[in-house]
Amino acid sequence: MPTYPATFPHAVHQLFQYRKSISTRPFNARGSGVERCEYCRIDIKHCICELLKPQTADASFVLLMFDDEVLKPSNTGRLIADVLPDTQAFLWDRTQISPEFISLINSPKYQPILVFPDEYALDEQPLLPVEKLRDRCFTEESSARPLFIMLDATWRQARKMYRKSPYLHNIPMLSIPAELMAKEPIADKPQSKTGSSDSSDSSDSSDSIIASRYHVRTASKEQQLATAEVAARVLQLSQNTQAGDVLALWFDVFSYRYQCGVKQTNSGDAKAVEHYLSYLDKTS
Repeated sequence: MPTYPATFPHAVHQLFQYRKSISTRPFNARGSGVERCEYCRIDIKHCICELLKPQTADASFVLLMFDDEVLKPSNTGRLIADVLPDTQAFLWDRTQISPEFISLINSPKYQPILVFPDEYALDEQPLLPVEKLRDRCFTEESSARPLFIMLDATWRQARKMYRKSPYLHNIPMLSIPAELMAKEPIADKPQSKTGSSDSSDSSDSSDSIIASRYHVRTASKEQQLATAEVAARVLQLSQNTQAGDVLALWFDVFSYRYQCGVKQTNSGDAKAVEHYLSYLDKTS
Protein backbone atom coordinates (compact mmCIF):
# COMPACT_ATOMS: atom_id res chain seq x y z
CA MET A 1 0.00 0.00 0.00
CA PRO A 2 1.58 3.34 -1.03
CA THR A 3 2.25 6.09 1.48
CA TYR A 4 0.30 9.11 0.28
CA PRO A 5 1.37 12.72 0.84
CA ALA A 6 -0.36 14.59 3.65
CA THR A 7 -1.73 17.01 1.02
CA PHE A 8 -3.93 14.26 -0.49
CA PRO A 9 -6.76 14.38 -1.37
CA HIS A 10 -6.34 17.75 -3.04
CA ALA A 11 -8.94 19.75 -4.99
CA VAL A 12 -8.70 17.73 -8.22
CA HIS A 13 -9.01 14.42 -6.34
CA GLN A 14 -12.11 15.77 -4.60
CA LEU A 15 -13.59 17.03 -7.87
CA PHE A 16 -12.94 13.63 -9.44
CA GLN A 17 -14.86 11.90 -6.66
CA TYR A 18 -17.73 14.39 -6.97
CA ARG A 19 -17.94 14.03 -10.74
CA LYS A 20 -17.86 10.25 -10.45
CA SER A 21 -20.66 10.35 -7.86
CA ILE A 22 -23.04 12.17 -10.22
CA SER A 23 -22.25 10.01 -13.27
CA THR A 24 -25.16 8.00 -14.59
CA ARG A 25 -22.85 5.44 -16.17
CA PRO A 26 -19.20 4.39 -15.79
CA PHE A 27 -16.60 6.48 -17.58
CA ASN A 28 -14.63 4.01 -19.71
CA ALA A 29 -11.38 5.66 -20.71
CA ARG A 30 -8.82 3.93 -22.88
CA GLY A 31 -7.18 1.27 -20.68
CA SER A 32 -10.25 1.01 -18.46
CA GLY A 33 -9.27 -2.54 -17.52
CA VAL A 34 -6.16 -1.32 -15.70
CA GLU A 35 -6.25 -1.34 -11.88
CA ARG A 36 -5.35 2.28 -11.16
CA CYS A 37 -4.18 4.15 -8.08
CA GLU A 38 -7.09 6.29 -6.87
CA TYR A 39 -4.86 9.39 -6.73
CA CYS A 40 -2.22 9.37 -9.49
CA ARG A 41 -4.56 7.30 -11.73
CA ILE A 42 -1.64 5.21 -12.99
CA ASP A 43 -1.51 1.41 -13.01
CA ILE A 44 -1.13 0.54 -9.32
CA LYS A 45 2.10 -1.34 -10.12
CA HIS A 46 3.66 1.91 -11.34
CA CYS A 47 2.12 4.32 -8.79
CA ILE A 48 4.11 7.55 -8.32
CA CYS A 49 2.42 8.95 -5.21
CA GLU A 50 5.27 8.11 -2.83
CA LEU A 51 7.68 10.12 -4.98
CA LEU A 52 5.77 13.40 -4.71
CA LYS A 53 7.27 16.35 -2.83
CA PRO A 54 4.84 19.30 -2.90
CA GLN A 55 6.23 22.79 -3.41
CA THR A 56 5.26 26.38 -2.62
CA ALA A 57 5.11 29.38 -4.95
CA ASP A 58 4.29 33.07 -4.92
CA ALA A 59 1.31 32.37 -7.15
CA SER A 60 -1.74 30.13 -7.22
CA PHE A 61 -3.64 28.18 -9.86
CA VAL A 62 -7.30 27.44 -10.46
CA LEU A 63 -8.41 24.81 -12.95
CA LEU A 64 -11.66 25.25 -14.83
CA MET A 65 -12.24 21.72 -16.09
CA PHE A 66 -14.46 20.52 -18.92
CA ASP A 67 -17.13 18.09 -17.76
CA ASP A 68 -15.38 14.75 -18.35
CA GLU A 69 -11.75 15.95 -18.24
CA VAL A 70 -11.45 15.32 -14.51
CA LEU A 71 -12.46 11.68 -15.08
CA LYS A 72 -9.66 10.98 -17.56
CA PRO A 73 -6.68 9.12 -16.07
CA SER A 74 -4.46 10.93 -18.61
CA ASN A 75 -5.42 14.39 -17.29
CA THR A 76 -2.38 16.54 -16.44
CA GLY A 77 -4.11 19.39 -14.62
CA ARG A 78 -4.06 17.08 -11.61
CA LEU A 79 -0.25 17.31 -11.62
CA ILE A 80 -0.42 21.04 -10.89
CA ALA A 81 -2.44 20.32 -7.74
CA ASP A 82 0.03 17.55 -6.83
CA VAL A 83 2.94 19.99 -6.82
CA LEU A 84 1.03 23.06 -5.57
CA PRO A 85 -1.61 21.77 -3.11
CA ASP A 86 -3.38 25.15 -2.82
CA THR A 87 -4.56 24.73 -6.43
CA GLN A 88 -8.35 24.93 -6.73
CA ALA A 89 -10.52 23.15 -9.30
CA PHE A 90 -14.05 23.62 -10.64
CA LEU A 91 -16.21 22.00 -13.30
CA TRP A 92 -17.11 24.26 -16.21
CA ASP A 93 -20.73 24.56 -17.24
CA ARG A 94 -22.02 27.07 -19.78
CA THR A 95 -25.20 27.87 -17.85
CA GLN A 96 -24.54 26.73 -14.27
CA ILE A 97 -21.59 28.89 -13.31
CA SER A 98 -19.89 28.02 -10.02
CA PRO A 99 -20.48 30.86 -7.54
CA GLU A 100 -17.32 29.76 -5.70
CA PHE A 101 -15.28 30.25 -8.86
CA ILE A 102 -16.75 33.70 -9.49
CA SER A 103 -16.09 34.65 -5.88
CA LEU A 104 -12.51 33.46 -6.20
CA ILE A 105 -11.66 35.46 -9.32
CA ASN A 106 -13.33 38.56 -7.85
CA SER A 107 -11.49 38.31 -4.54
CA PRO A 108 -9.22 41.30 -3.78
CA LYS A 109 -6.71 38.77 -2.50
CA TYR A 110 -5.97 37.67 -6.06
CA GLN A 111 -5.04 39.09 -9.44
CA PRO A 112 -6.66 36.60 -11.86
CA ILE A 113 -4.76 35.92 -15.08
CA LEU A 114 -6.20 33.74 -17.85
CA VAL A 115 -3.50 31.58 -19.45
CA PHE A 116 -4.63 31.06 -23.03
CA PRO A 117 -3.32 31.61 -26.58
CA ASP A 118 -4.02 35.21 -27.60
CA GLU A 119 -4.70 34.13 -31.19
CA TYR A 120 -8.18 33.22 -29.91
CA ALA A 121 -8.67 36.41 -27.87
CA LEU A 122 -11.80 38.46 -28.40
CA ASP A 123 -11.32 42.12 -29.29
CA GLU A 124 -12.30 43.30 -25.82
CA GLN A 125 -9.93 40.91 -24.00
CA PRO A 126 -7.16 42.72 -22.08
CA LEU A 127 -3.75 41.19 -22.79
CA LEU A 128 -0.91 40.82 -20.28
CA PRO A 129 2.51 41.15 -21.94
CA VAL A 130 4.80 38.31 -20.91
CA GLU A 131 7.42 40.90 -19.91
CA LYS A 132 5.15 41.97 -17.07
CA LEU A 133 4.90 38.38 -15.95
CA ARG A 134 8.68 38.11 -15.88
CA ASP A 135 8.99 41.41 -13.99
CA ARG A 136 6.26 40.42 -11.51
CA CYS A 137 4.38 43.63 -12.46
CA PHE A 138 0.90 42.21 -12.47
CA THR A 139 -1.04 45.17 -11.09
CA GLU A 140 -0.45 48.40 -9.30
CA GLU A 141 -1.83 46.60 -6.26
CA SER A 142 1.29 44.54 -5.54
CA SER A 143 -0.32 42.76 -2.58
CA ALA A 144 -2.65 40.82 -4.90
CA ARG A 145 -1.46 37.25 -5.43
CA PRO A 146 -1.34 36.06 -9.06
CA LEU A 147 -4.07 33.50 -9.72
CA PHE A 148 -3.45 31.69 -12.99
CA ILE A 149 -6.64 30.33 -14.58
CA MET A 150 -6.12 27.21 -16.68
CA LEU A 151 -8.87 25.88 -18.98
CA ASP A 152 -8.32 22.16 -18.60
CA ALA A 153 -9.80 20.34 -21.59
CA THR A 154 -8.98 19.33 -25.13
CA TRP A 155 -8.02 22.33 -27.27
CA ARG A 156 -11.37 22.29 -29.10
CA GLN A 157 -13.24 22.16 -25.79
CA ALA A 158 -11.04 24.89 -24.27
CA ARG A 159 -11.83 27.27 -27.15
CA LYS A 160 -15.54 26.63 -26.59
CA MET A 161 -15.16 27.23 -22.85
CA TYR A 162 -13.42 30.54 -23.49
CA ARG A 163 -15.98 31.77 -26.04
CA LYS A 164 -18.96 30.79 -23.91
CA SER A 165 -17.65 32.30 -20.63
CA PRO A 166 -18.13 36.09 -20.67
CA TYR A 167 -16.84 36.33 -17.08
CA LEU A 168 -13.38 35.48 -18.48
CA HIS A 169 -13.40 38.21 -21.10
CA ASN A 170 -12.40 41.06 -18.79
CA ILE A 171 -9.52 39.18 -17.16
CA PRO A 172 -5.96 39.83 -18.38
CA MET A 173 -4.94 37.08 -20.80
CA LEU A 174 -1.39 35.73 -20.70
CA SER A 175 -0.11 34.00 -23.82
CA ILE A 176 3.37 32.46 -23.76
CA PRO A 177 5.14 32.86 -27.13
CA ALA A 178 6.45 29.63 -28.63
CA GLU A 179 10.06 30.76 -28.36
CA LEU A 180 9.63 31.22 -24.58
CA MET A 181 8.10 27.78 -24.06
CA ALA A 182 11.56 26.28 -24.54
CA LYS A 183 13.69 26.35 -21.40
CA GLU A 184 17.32 25.51 -20.78
CA PRO A 185 17.89 21.97 -19.44
CA ILE A 186 16.87 21.60 -15.78
CA ALA A 187 19.61 20.81 -13.29
CA ASP A 188 21.87 18.62 -15.43
CA LYS A 189 18.87 17.01 -17.18
CA PRO A 190 19.93 16.39 -20.80
CA GLN A 191 17.72 17.54 -23.65
CA SER A 192 15.49 14.71 -24.84
CA LYS A 193 15.49 13.80 -28.53
CA THR A 194 12.07 12.12 -28.55
CA GLY A 195 9.34 12.86 -31.08
CA SER A 196 5.99 14.62 -30.97
CA SER A 197 2.22 14.30 -30.55
CA ASP A 198 0.38 15.73 -27.55
CA SER A 199 3.84 14.86 -26.61
CA SER A 200 7.43 15.64 -27.60
CA ASP A 201 10.42 17.83 -26.81
CA SER A 202 11.25 21.32 -27.89
CA SER A 203 13.73 22.10 -30.61
CA ASP A 204 17.03 23.87 -29.97
CA SER A 205 16.08 26.59 -32.45
CA SER A 206 14.04 29.44 -31.01
CA ASP A 207 12.11 29.90 -34.25
CA SER A 208 11.08 26.23 -34.47
CA ILE A 209 7.71 24.88 -33.41
CA ILE A 210 7.77 23.96 -29.72
CA ALA A 211 6.36 20.45 -29.41
CA SER A 212 4.88 18.80 -26.35
CA ARG A 213 6.66 16.11 -24.34
CA TYR A 214 3.31 14.46 -23.64
CA HIS A 215 3.17 10.98 -25.18
CA VAL A 216 -0.16 9.84 -23.74
CA ARG A 217 -2.60 11.84 -25.92
CA THR A 218 -2.31 13.13 -29.46
CA ALA A 219 -2.89 16.84 -30.12
CA SER A 220 -4.38 18.21 -33.33
CA LYS A 221 -1.38 20.55 -33.69
CA GLU A 222 2.20 19.81 -32.75
CA GLN A 223 2.67 23.01 -30.74
CA GLN A 224 -0.35 22.34 -28.50
CA LEU A 225 1.00 21.55 -25.06
CA ALA A 226 -0.48 19.73 -22.09
CA THR A 227 -1.96 21.81 -19.26
CA ALA A 228 0.84 20.93 -16.80
CA GLU A 229 3.55 21.78 -19.35
CA VAL A 230 2.17 25.29 -19.79
CA ALA A 231 1.72 25.76 -16.02
CA ALA A 232 5.32 24.74 -15.39
CA ARG A 233 6.59 27.34 -17.84
CA VAL A 234 4.33 30.02 -16.36
CA LEU A 235 5.86 29.32 -12.96
CA GLN A 236 9.40 29.47 -14.33
CA LEU A 237 8.73 32.76 -16.12
CA SER A 238 7.13 34.30 -13.03
CA GLN A 239 10.28 33.67 -10.99
CA ASN A 240 8.81 30.62 -9.24
CA THR A 241 11.65 28.64 -10.76
CA GLN A 242 11.90 25.72 -8.37
CA ALA A 243 8.16 25.02 -8.35
CA GLY A 244 8.14 25.24 -12.15
CA ASP A 245 11.11 22.93 -12.50
CA VAL A 246 9.59 20.37 -10.12
CA LEU A 247 6.28 20.47 -12.01
CA ALA A 248 8.07 19.99 -15.35
CA LEU A 249 10.01 17.01 -13.97
CA TRP A 250 6.91 15.58 -12.25
CA PHE A 251 5.11 15.80 -15.58
CA ASP A 252 7.86 13.66 -17.14
CA VAL A 253 7.59 11.13 -14.30
CA PHE A 254 3.83 10.89 -14.82
CA SER A 255 4.13 10.57 -18.59
CA TYR A 256 6.69 7.76 -18.39
CA ARG A 257 5.07 5.78 -15.59
CA TYR A 258 1.59 6.14 -17.11
CA GLN A 259 2.85 4.55 -20.31
CA CYS A 260 4.46 1.71 -18.31
CA GLY A 261 0.95 0.54 -17.48
CA VAL A 262 -0.61 0.62 -20.96
CA LYS A 263 -0.16 -1.49 -24.06
CA GLN A 264 1.72 0.95 -26.25
CA THR A 265 5.31 1.87 -26.99
CA ASN A 266 6.65 3.96 -24.13
CA SER A 267 7.96 7.18 -25.65
CA GLY A 268 8.58 8.84 -22.30
CA ASP A 269 11.88 9.52 -20.57
CA ALA A 270 13.09 6.29 -18.95
CA LYS A 271 15.26 8.37 -16.60
CA ALA A 272 12.43 10.70 -15.57
CA VAL A 273 12.33 9.47 -11.97
CA GLU A 274 16.12 9.70 -11.72
CA HIS A 275 16.12 13.30 -12.98
CA TYR A 276 13.25 14.25 -10.68
CA LEU A 277 14.84 12.77 -7.55
CA SER A 278 18.23 14.24 -8.42
CA TYR A 279 16.70 17.71 -8.71
CA LEU A 280 14.90 17.35 -5.39
CA ASP A 281 18.13 16.21 -3.74
CA LYS A 282 20.06 19.20 -5.09
CA THR A 283 17.43 21.75 -4.09
CA SER A 284 16.43 20.38 -0.67
